[in-house]
Amino acid sequence: PTTSGGAAACAADADCRTVSSYCGDAPCVCQVRAKSEPDPVCASGTVTCFADPCMKRAAACQGGRCVLVMGGSD
Repeated sequence: PTTSGGAAACAADADCRTVSSYCGDAPCVCQVRAKSEPDPVCASGTVTCFADPCMKRAAACQGGRCVLVMGGSD
């Protein structure tokens, strides 16, 4: 489920997850998704990133929406 703004809807932090994007159309970015949402499909091939885009970041539920926060594991 997503809200009208595109952010995943949630009730608790456990409803959210991070996804490292290695897609050419969204290179080396950390995205946040609901646990039930599939990983994104790369429309324009993949890239190699220097480091995991989601390193030291985590997904959290704030105000009913999944958001990206600092403080995940390495």
